[in-house]
Amino acid sequence: GSSGLETVCVASGGGGGGGRDGQPGGCLDGELPGTKIDQLNGRMGTASAGGKPGDCGEGILADFDAESGQAWQGGCGASFGGGGGGGFFGGGGGGISPGIVGAGGGGSCYVNLETCADVVVMQGEGREPGGVNDRTPPPATGMHELDKVGGPVGLGGEADTHACAPGNHGGVRIYKPGFYNDNDRGKPPPREYGDPVRAKDVMLPIGVPVSSALALAKSNISDDEGTEEEEEFEKYEYEEEQG
Repeated sequence: GSSGLETVCVASGGGGGGGRDGQPGGCLDGELPGTKIDQLNGRMGTASAGGKPGDCGEGILADFDAESGQAWQGGCGASFGGGGGGGFFGGGGGGISPGIVGAGGGGSCYVNLETCADVVVMQGEGREPGGVNDRTPPPATGMHELDKVGGPVGLGGEADTHACAPGNHGGVRIYKPGFYNDNDRGKPPPREYGDPVRAKDVMLPIGVPVSSALALAKSNISDDEGTEEEEEFEKYEYEEEQG
C-alpha cells in the first residue's frame, strides 16, 4: 500500500456530502456509463488519475477553489464543498455556486490481477455503495472495529444544507477457501457442539481454565463415562453453583 512494498488490493471510500449527496466508492474507470453528472460535484477517481474538482465558477465565490484527487487521497472541497473520497486515486473535491455547495467524488479502487484471483469489484450508484442489495457490505468503523460510524463501507456522505458530512471508508472482503459456503457467502456454516472447527468459536465459561474449556469443546460429547477434561469442567460448574 502507501507505506508497503507492493500494492495488491485497495478499496475506495465515499466522497463527502455537501448540498448534494457524496458519491460512493468507485471502481477502476470512474463513473458508470450513463451516470448523470452534476457539475458542482467532484468527479470520481480512476485507477490512473484523481477525479476532477467540481465547478467553482469564476473563483470569486470561495476563499479557495476545489482540488483534484491525488494518489491515496481525495481532493479538498472549495470553501464549503465536500471533500473527495480516498482510494488508489482520490475523488475530486466539491465546488460551489450561490446557495449550493457541491459534494465530493468517490475514490477509485485497485486490484493487482497478477497476485489476486477471482476478484469481484462492486461499484456504487447514487450515494449507496456497490453490493448493498446482495453482498451486504460490512459496517464502516472509526478508530477501532467497535466504533461504528453509521452505514456500510463505501457510502457517500449525506446531503445537508447546513454542514458537510464525511463519506465512509472502503472495504475489502477476503473469502478463505473452505471457510464459507459458496451458496451462502458471508455466513459461516452451522456446526454442532463438539465439532473441532467450532473450538475456536467457543465462549469460555467464567472460572474455568482455558485448557479445560477448549479440551471439552474439541471432544465429542456422548453418554459414556466423561473424560478427565469433562469431569474437571463439571467440577468447576458444581463449585460455582455451591458458591
